[in-house]
Amino acid sequence: MDNMITTVQFDNSLENYESADLSFRVFRDIDFSLDQKPKSFYRADFRRSKITNCKFFENIFGRADFVDVYIENSNFKNVNWGSCLFKNSYIVSTFYHNNSYRGVSLQFNTFKQCIFKNEKFLFNAYKTKFIHCIFESCTFEKSSLEDLVFENCEFNDVNIAECHAEKLKFNSCSINKLKLGVTYWSTYLYRNTKIEDCLFMYKGNIDIHHVLL
Repeated sequence: MDNMITTVQFDNSLENYESADLSFRVFRDIDFSLDQKPKSFYRADFRRSKITNCKFFENIFGRADFVDVYIENSNFKNVNWGSCLFKNSYIVSTFYHNNSYRGVSLQFNTFKQCIFKNEKFLFNAYKTKFIHCIFESCTFEKSSLEDLVFENCEFNDVNIAECHAEKLKFNSCSINKLKLGVTYWSTYLYRNTKIEDCLFMYKGNIDIHHVLL
């Protein structure tokens, strides 16, 4: 029993947390947008931490590790995710707006009831599930997507055509101007999902033949 690991409350007392060990921390009711200068969490380790009711603004998370992390009712705006890793994490009821994702890696995660707005995704995503999520004015450019599940999700003006995307599953999704690549779209699984409002693209251009079909 002496070796049991306990969580510690995050106190937000330092100017930055670069390379900090923030594992097994509890982040609760913290508004980082009130800081005089955005804090940097570059290369920080958030392993097994819990983030609840927090607001992040212009923070830096480059090369940070989010492994077995739980995030709930939080907000990320103008955040630089850099080349961070999200693995085996659960994120619920969280809002993402205008963040930078260059080099991010997503593996075995679940996002539920999250909203992504004006996001320019540039990441590698593998075996990740999105449930009751909303994507609005988002692009997946130069990304690699594999074995992703979108369940009861809503897509409004979203572009998945400018990346490598295979083994995608759309289950009971609402689609409005979803752009898909001609090379891959027919290999996806669509269940209870109408694709009449999809646009099909090839090398950056709308494929007229597929639109007419």
